[in-house]
Amino acid sequence: MIYILLIISFYLEGILSRLISISYLIPLTTLMSLILIYPYMYNNKKYYIICFIIGLIYDISYTNTGILNAFIFLLLGYIVSILNTYIKNNWISIIIISIIIIVLYRIITYFTLIFIDYFNFDMDTLINSIIYSLLFNILYILLMYIITNKVKKRRIYIKN
Repeated sequence: MIYILLIISFYLEGILSRLISISYLIPLTTLMSLILIYPYMYNNKKYYIICFIIGLIYDISYTNTGILNAFIFLLLGYIVSILNTYIKNNWISIIIISIIIIVLYRIITYFTLIFIDYFNFDMDTLINSIIYSLLFNILYILLMYIITNKVKKRRIYIKN
């Protein structure tokens, strides 16, 4: 289920980013899937490797920024693991973690791209991208949380 969710989210992000014409509304479905899979991972090292590899593939496929997202996804995966140790896994915690991760991703990316002089953005662009990203991606992660939770419960029911 973990790898299926990652693959679906990865391809969905590419499809949605081409279909949605609002420049601030950039889906982060791949990043959201990394939040969703953490509770199903029993090995943090494997989770961190998945975060790095997904970030690397994300860089190659979507952003063309070298290995920037590989390290950002790894860092955010580490933060997800820390937050999950303090917050119980439910739909409210998923929303809270998603908000934190989206805001951090946008801020880290914004300042890194400005620092390396890759793009020049203003603060309005950053704030708008955070707001629009939150709206879309919170809806996405809630929907995927409900689906993965039902699949998980169904698997438990079938095993018993």
